[in-house]
Amino acid sequence: EISLIYGFLDTFGEFASTFTVCQKGCSACCKIGVEMTALEASFIEKNTSHRIVSNKQRKLKTNTDCPFLIDGICSIYEYRPFNCRTFFTVDNPKYCETPNEPHRTYGSLGGQDINIIYQFRKYIDHLNGKRKKSDIRFFFGNHKGIK
Repeated sequence: EISLIYGFLDTFGEFASTFTVCQKGCSACCKIGVEMTALEASFIEKNTSHRIVSNKQRKLKTNTDCPFLIDGICSIYEYRPFNCRTFFTVDNPKYCETPNEPHRTYGSLGGQDINIIYQFRKYIDHLNGKRKKSDIRFFFGNHKGIK
């Protein structure tokens, strides 16, 4: 089911790309927190060579690059979580590098600004049940290019 949701979100992303400044290689948003569900972490694990780290290995450090960011490119782009699929910037991309300045985004983390996207977020949360929600680094560590 998550594949179907992601398929719709990718179509939404194609529409959003007509008026956003996001493009391949611009990875500023890969350096901020990315909350995801355990369901999404399992989806990444199932479809890639990346494994969820054990509880003993979990040392969440914020303000670090996403562990899947390699040379400015998302190494799991096809399997990236909901929040990565629904976050776009519409103003000057230089603001992506300066998190303390006002910044215009579209889609918003969590999809709360767009009702249909928010409904998909709620459905993913429903499918996740009582399992953990946390930053992507919690599930996969803080190391670049992890295997």
